[in-house]
This record gives sequence, C-alpha cells and structure tokens, in this order.
Amino acid sequence: MSNGQPFVTIVLPTHNRSNVLVYAIRTVLYQTYSNFELIVVGDGCTDDTGAVVEGFKDSRITWLDLPKGWGLGYENRNRALERARGELIAYQTHDDLWFSDHLSLLVTTILRDEGEVVYSLPIHILEDETVFQHPYDVRLPYYREMLLSGDNRIASSNLMHRLSVVRDVGGWDGRLARNGDVEYWQRMVKMGKKFSYVPVPTSLGFFASLRPNAYRDREEHEQRAYYEQIMADPSWVHNFRQRMAEDLGCRFVEQEANLAARLAVINELTTAVRAFEADRTALLDRLAQCESGFLNRLFNMFRQWRNSGTRRSRRNTPLREN
Repeated sequence: MSNGQPFVTIVLPTHNRSNVLVYAIRTVLYQTYSNFELIVVGDGCTDDTGAVVEGFKDSRITWLDLPKGWGLGYENRNRALERARGELIAYQTHDDLWFSDHLSLLVTTILRDEGEVVYSLPIHILEDETVFQHPYDVRLPYYREMLLSGDNRIASSNLMHRLSVVRDVGGWDGRLARNGDVEYWQRMVKMGKKFSYVPVPTSLGFFASLRPNAYRDREEHEQRAYYEQIMADPSWVHNFRQRMAEDLGCRFVEQEANLAARLAVINELTTAVRAFEADRTALLDRLAQCESGFLNRLFNMFRQWRNSGTRRSRRNTPLREN
C-alpha cells in the first residue's frame, strides 16, 4: 500500500485483437488512480499483440505470452493471478474502454464498505450505437437470484475483488469453454462474499459475442470513435453519465406508471371479487333458508301422511266377536 492507496493488479486477457487492445491499454494508463500493475495475458496470440504491448514501454505493464488455452483461456487468467502483487484485482478486456476514474471509484467503494467484491453499473454498446445500461445490484434478492440462475449482466471489465477472494473461492474454472465469468461471480455469491456496487458507469462494453465478424474483420472503428470522443472532450464522461441517469429516471417513471395502472386493475378486480363473495354469501344464505323451509314442509307433509294412514288403518280393522 502506497500513501494509503492499495496496490491493484489489473488482468487483461487477449487473443489476436491487437487493433482494439491498444485503446483498452490506453484507458488503463490514463487512470487517475496510478498505484497499479497491468498484466496483459496473451492467450495463444499469433498476431502482433506482443509488439503492441511492449511498444508502450511502461514499467507497470507485464506481457505474459502463453499458449492457447481451452475455450476462452480462463486457465491463463489464473497464471496472471499467481503473479499478482496487488491486494486488489481488477479486470480489463481487450475490447472495452475504462473512464479515467474507474479504478478510483471502485477502490474507494470497496475500502469504504469494507467489501470483498465491487463492480460498477454495466454499460453495453451495440453495433448500431444503441446503449444498454443494466441496473443490477446483486445485494438485492431479485438480482442475486438472476445471477444464480445464469442471467449475468456484470462484465469482467466492471469488476474488482480482493486477492483474498481467490484464496477463498479459487480461481477461474479452466475447464469451461465460455461463461467463466458467470460461474466465477456465482461462486463468489454462494461463498457469501460481500459485494459493493457503484451505481454509475465507469466503462463501456463492446461484446465480441454480439459482433460475429469482430475477429475476422479486426473491427476497431467503435472503440476508436469512443476513445477519441473521450480524449477530445473532458466533459464527455460527465455528459454521458448525465444522459444515462436521465434515461434511467425515465425508465423508472414509465415503470412506476405501468405499476400504477396494474395496481388500478388489481384494485378493480379486488372490488369485483369482494362483491362476488358478498353475492355468493347472500345466495348461500338464501339457499340455506329455502332448503330449511323445504325440508320443514316435507317433514310436515310426511307426518300428516303418516297420521292419516294410521287413522285409515284403525277404521278398516274389523271388530272381533267375543
């Protein structure tokens, strides 16, 4: 820990995306929080990734060139964790961009809350520039159950955890071909790790899984465009966050209106059910009264019939001679 600032190890796995990796690394290097090391993990890279990484000539960067791992190479991330010198572990991906206060906000929050895992509001950008934000607080039962069911919204580039979490729950599951992040976050939740949440965007996510030609065509125009906007306009991040907050507010207002409409329908149905129950009770009472009256009349008729039969029997009985 330097000047009260814990040392952070950043793990950045990559495979043959040197064209976008350069922007991801740049957003790491311009962090306002500077007490970190960056381990770039090459997962069987066959392009110029090594040259790109070494071209930064920054002593905080380590290039870890490894053979291709199974699937998305989760086991290679464990090799980086074995070398980690930080008490906090953050993750970056080769196609995502961090805002300059990403590390600062996550470190401040995990220390303030005495937490073990922290992540920021997930933001995903589609090819048509549609921006999705996912308020997703796993401290709440609804979102925790979503995560445990496999519905994950937390990208690794949003998340930081203490190194002690690795000792407690283990590392990445190298047997998995994909969705290793989902399994890892689930394990943290199941082991009762204390999560914290930063409810503002601190990064931009560009999922290669939603861009089927990303590796083949080595697309980079999206990352380059957003990176240049962020660098050119100091107010861009603030304005983006403001826009996301307004959008989220509109969504909550809309959801509140929908909820109010649904509650109105529920109230109407409740009133109708109560009226039906009242009518049903009155009808049952009336039926009970009718049934009681009918039985009484039937009983009286039977008694009259029996009495009249007894009298006829007596009249028809012959007198015996002495």
